[in-house]
Amino acid sequence: MPVRILTVRGGNEQIGAYLAGLGHSDHATRIARYGDPIYAQARRTYLEGSHPTLAVRARGVADAFGIPVDVNEFVTAAVGYDVPGRPACSAMWCPPVLTTNDTR
Repeated sequence: MPVRILTVRGGNEQIGAYLAGLGHSDHATRIARYGDPIYAQARRTYLEGSHPTLAVRARGVADAFGIPVDVNEFVTAAVGYDVPGRPACSAMWCPPVLTTNDTR
């Protein structure tokens, strides 16, 4: 399987914004909505206490999609794109049909 290696440097908020922007511009990724705003607030509180780096990157994702950070509606800690199974941390899967050499 071909792997695209990407090096991103900067603060965590800038990294989150860059990766979200890249996913959106290159692969038309979208941000999912929570079923109820209470879930967004609970997830944000949990991430800030247990995974502060991911919480900061999620703020960058929100910024890339033009979502105010205090809006409790969108899932900004995970930007999905046709992912089979459960995604890994800091990993992105692209369907072969959208890769340069379309390997299957």
